[in-house]
Amino acid sequence: MTPSVDRRMPLSRRQAGRLLVAAAVAVTALITLPTAATAEAVPSASTDLCVGVQCDTPESGSFVPEAAAAASVASLEELKAQSTSGFYELPALVYRGDTQPRSVVYYAKAGELDLMPASVRNLTVVQDFARNGFNFAADGLIVIDHGMAMPVPGARAAAAKRPKAKAATINDCPDRYFCIFADEYWPYLSYAYSGPVYTGTGWHNFGTNIGKSMGNFRDGDSLLADHGMGTGTQYCARERSSDASLANNAIGNGNASSWAMLRGADDRC
Repeated sequence: MTPSVDRRMPLSRRQAGRLLVAAAVAVTALITLPTAATAEAVPSASTDLCVGVQCDTPESGSFVPEAAAAASVASLEELKAQSTSGFYELPALVYRGDTQPRSVVYYAKAGELDLMPASVRNLTVVQDFARNGFNFAADGLIVIDHGMAMPVPGARAAAAKRPKAKAATINDCPDRYFCIFADEYWPYLSYAYSGPVYTGTGWHNFGTNIGKSMGNFRDGDSLLADHGMGTGTQYCARERSSDASLANNAIGNGNASSWAMLRGADDRC
């Protein structure tokens, strides 16, 4: 039998050092590969600012990349006091769940429609308000997402004597929308929610308790509740109906904390 021959050559100190470094790099790469894959699955910090209610759904708003430069404000009142139109980040005006996140909205001040970027101007809710005859020259509009907005009356309306009532046509509320008004007899529209966008999407919280009258211009019932996510006392708005005052209902005036839109077949009232 031919004896085996040891063909290994002794390594110099430099060669041994290089080999150790290469091995360390290879081991590190093996360890970090799963970590990198996991990191890619975790949302980046920028997603903490959700655009609209459905933070994980791109369709909920089309504000990026412009919204990345959103200025931060502490409240709705501070937002309304801003001197320029643009993107603003604040505690979410409408949201889901038990915790109120921060979100990005676009505030178009009265007379500054021409400053509104195409990503906002082309959203469904802005187009619906335009078709409904919204006076962009006199009033501001806070665009919350693609199916939700809040009018901001101009200075002339804020300075005018508070009206006792308004014609029951409720012209400020677009067709196929569920609208919540800040006072009885519909003087000031607080929120407008698109039926085609939010029908059947479950309960949503207001950022505060509101509502003294409503208009439900949808083919389906809409609901209000005086606690978050539909809990507590509920109010049912029949399809194609309006209510000049919520005071004569169990929910009462100014107590709505959450809302939901039912499909036409899901009659509740």
